[in-house]
Amino acid sequence: MRSSQLPEGEEIVAGRVALELLGGGRRYEAYLAWDEHLHALVVAKLLRPGLVGDDRALEALEALAAEARLLGALAHPLLLRSFGAVLDGPRPHVVLEHIEGPRLSTLIRRSGLALEQLLPLGLDLVRLLRYLAAEQVLHLDVKPRTSSWPGGRA
Repeated sequence: MRSSQLPEGEEIVAGRVALELLGGGRRYEAYLAWDEHLHALVVAKLLRPGLVGDDRALEALEALAAEARLLGALAHPLLLRSFGAVLDGPRPHVVLEHIEGPRLSTLIRRSGLALEQLLPLGLDLVRLLRYLAAEQVLHLDVKPRTSSWPGGRA
């Protein structure tokens, strides 16, 4: 799907400004953004503008709201923090912690990982999955491309 990329400096909502498109899919786009209230870089996951107000896109908005509720209810050192959501208006979105650094898949592709790096990483992943199971959350898409799951640090 064609990006409806916001220009750098465009306000997402008052006090939150898009800086750079990080990626996107069929229903959402993720932006690196500056949040004036937090005085920090964040990730804003926006419903694609073409879907806002479209009756057929109600499912996408409901999924975004469910993601915001779930992330707000979870708290673990290996999970991204959620800083809330704006689910009405022209740019519905969730606000997530921004973590600097490359994706795990990029690190593996560039230089591989030594056993002494893999073991702690594997243990962290198991700890996180155990926590999610205890919270009755089943994640069906765990892979090294960390942007695809609510974790992001493991």
